Amino acid sequence: MRQKRSWPSRQDISPERVLSYNDGMREKIITAIEMAKTAGVTEKAFRARLRKAKFPWHVHSQRWEVVEGSPQHREMKTVLDAISKGSGR
Repeated sequence: MRQKRSWPSRQDISPERVLSYNDGMREKIITAIEMAKTAGVTEKAFRARLRKAKFPWHVHSQRWEVVEGSPQHREMKTVLDAISKGSGR
C-alpha cells in the first residue's frame, strides 16, 4: 500500500516558509496568489482556472501552495501561461 505523504498544516506555511524535503534540498513554497500577482493576472481568475484543471494532487478547499520548481509548480505555471496568452500578453 502506498504511504501517504505528510504535508505541513496550513498554519505552518507562509510564503516565506522554507521546507526541507527527502532529497535534502531546501525549497521555497510559492502560492497561486504570488504567481498571479507576478504575471499580472487576477488571483480569482487564476484559481478558477486551476480548479477547472482538476489536478489530482490538489485537495479541494486547500490553498494552492506548491514547492517552487516542482512538477506541481510547473503545472500551475502552464495554466497561468495559458491565461496570460489569452489576455493578449
